[in-house]
Amino acid sequence: MEAVRSQKGQMPYRPLLAYMDESAIKRHVHPWQQILAFIARTQAPHDWTSPKYGMTARQRRKWCKLWELTSHPPRSSPVEDPQMEPWIMDDREKACLEFCIELLNQRHRSHEYESALVCAMAVLGQGETGWRGPESYPPILSQVIKIARFMVVQKALWMDPNPSEIIQIWGRKDASAEWVLSSADDSLGDIDEGYDSDHAATPPSAIHSDDP
Repeated sequence: MEAVRSQKGQMPYRPLLAYMDESAIKRHVHPWQQILAFIARTQAPHDWTSPKYGMTARQRRKWCKLWELTSHPPRSSPVEDPQMEPWIMDDREKACLEFCIELLNQRHRSHEYESALVCAMAVLGQGETGWRGPESYPPILSQVIKIARFMVVQKALWMDPNPSEIIQIWGRKDASAEWVLSSADDSLGDIDEGYDSDHAATPPSAIHSDDP
């Protein structure tokens, strides 16, 4: 229920899975695929003009891990429990989730377009014939937000000490079951929301998409 909340103090009446099924999620995931494709293209060497954006230290580490696993995918192990199989992520999927979570974690401390996510969202606002209008861009923004909520739930699920019990509850589709995810705050205490601090004298804008 917490993932559905859009404002502080709001009390949602429907859980997250109630208004989006698996097929709807697959349809809504396209903007996130475009965001990752934009970052992949601008992080790779290129000779065309691209938007300048920065990454936090954590974002850059997570991106390097994702790029490595995508370029050299490891072998996946078979899942013994059939009920757990739809929920188990391979190493590439885990790395992708971790990177997307880091994109969402960033807070703006200078210019908002130094954020990789904000920059990518701005690019999604560009259509084939120009900038998208108020009829076409808000649905894209809505899809990004809705899928981001599922990412947060997925991250919280695997941070819980007993994820299998939660999955069993979801599998039974027991709407009356009461369970509480363990707080993830302690595990996220070292989040670096600012930019790479390895070089204190270097401003955030020095980490650009065309860095080697």
